[in-house]
Amino acid sequence: MRQTDYQHNTPEQARGYVEAALALVDELSPPDDLRVAVFTKACDLFAAKQVVLEHAAVAPQGLGALLRQ
Repeated sequence: MRQTDYQHNTPEQARGYVEAALALVDELSPPDDLRVAVFTKACDLFAAKQVVLEHAAVAPQGLGALLRQ
């Protein structure tokens, strides 16, 4: 199985997620004891991405000819 590592976010994207999370916390105005939790979860949700690992299967030589018949 081949695995390639890539950065999940550019610095610009990270800045956007933090700004969006700050705006959401400001809009929701949670109680002071929940502000950190709301901000943290908002950042997580805005930045959430799916990571996909691909397994490249190699077909034996000649199998393509058999499948085309």
